[in-house]
Amino acid sequence: MTTFGCRVRKLRNRRHVNQATVAAALHINKTNISLWELNKELPEGAYLEALADYYEMSVEELIAGTNYAAEADPSEVDESAHAEENLTTSEMYNHLPPSGKETVEEIVRLLYNFHKEKGWLV
Repeated sequence: MTTFGCRVRKLRNRRHVNQATVAAALHINKTNISLWELNKELPEGAYLEALADYYEMSVEELIAGTNYAAEADPSEVDESAHAEENLTTSEMYNHLPPSGKETVEEIVRLLYNFHKEKGWLV
């Protein structure tokens, strides 16, 4: 399972920067970056946005661990991958292994908190 902290650390390492560099760009203490990477804390909405901006992706891409702009051309996707596209979200979730369910729950928690802080909840 790739956790949020693991994804953030990989993004930082790909840029060949240290925690202090990222922290300085976000105007926070490097301890925050360390806590996020260790999955001890999750960033609040404003920091989540700043982190996404720093890595030039959307908040959703940062949370989900997907950079949609870097994905392959949709015309190249194997059609057999869509064989189960009629499943409901609940059915898909039920087919996931425990680690996949943990990742989904983490993503939902992050998105919920982000939208709550923005006042976007319905």
